[in-house]
Amino acid sequence: MQKKSVNLLQQRGAPPTLWERLYEWMTNTCRIIVVFTEVLVLGAFGWRFWLDRTLNDLNDDIERKGEVLKSLSEQEREIRTIQTKIDTYRTLWNAGSNFNVVFKELNRYIPSGVDELSVSIYSTRDSRTLTVSGEVEREKIDKMENSLKDSNSFTDVVVSSIERKTGGGDNSRYAFTIEAQILLNQARLPLSSYANL
Repeated sequence: MQKKSVNLLQQRGAPPTLWERLYEWMTNTCRIIVVFTEVLVLGAFGWRFWLDRTLNDLNDDIERKGEVLKSLSEQEREIRTIQTKIDTYRTLWNAGSNFNVVFKELNRYIPSGVDELSVSIYSTRDSRTLTVSGEVEREKIDKMENSLKDSNSFTDVVVSSIERKTGGGDNSRYAFTIEAQILLNQARLPLSSYANL
């Protein structure tokens, strides 16, 4: 006996062809991909627009600040020059000696009646040389030389030049130059300490 089978499912139509499947894919899945791509393109365009605008704003800001800096560059150069001068002066002041004491002592030894008096101090790292020149009578030159030699502040006192200028006898005047090495070398107080005086 032969078995008979009954198929209760009926076919509704022929299986879809390749073109039909392609059409169905394009109307469903491809449409979603296209919409998503358009959203990405619009987002990239908006981001590029925002980036360009930000870049332009930054360039404008840089140009404005550059103009301000150019206008202030001359003042800055002047301020830097003044700061350099102040620093140099402060360094020289602090490293220099207090020659005020030397001048006070020297003033006691200079005789009265000296014409064309000139006092110079040449200071180097190793030595300080005092030079006194003027025109006065011979006895006063000798007295000044001896006073400088007796002082504890000076050494190597030498009359480096002497020349008769005017007159004769006891009233003769001589142009002289005396040189000596300074032993007294007191450092100055800091510059800031003079601000309270």
